[in-house]
Amino acid sequence: MAATVQAKTVYSGESRTFRVTVRLESDASLVDLTTATAIEFQVKTVIGGADPALIALAIGTGITVLPQVGLTLGQFDINLLPSHTSALSGAYYYDVVVVLTGGKRYYVVPPSRFNVSLVVNQV
Repeated sequence: MAATVQAKTVYSGESRTFRVTVRLESDASLVDLTTATAIEFQVKTVIGGADPALIALAIGTGITVLPQVGLTLGQFDINLLPSHTSALSGAYYYDVVVVLTGGKRYYVVPPSRFNVSLVVNQV
């Protein structure tokens, strides 16, 4: 499985929603996520580090699975709040894992850069 994500850079303290679309790598067909038992998004300082995640979201706590019909089949949203990024600035790493019924884990977004930029206006 593979996914497409809208963006990987955020500004410190902003609200941001990333829409993720999950497809099979073999034929690019959309994956029905109704059988997902978990979807997790984590941001860390290094890839493979044992340190706690700086941001950790899951279904119901920042991840929303969209209705799995029509144009939203295979899609979920990652919802960042200002509190998730307000203390961050710089380059980090993130990945997204989907766990389907039976415990099969798929890294639909492999470890990738996650940039948090500082802002001038901090209203």
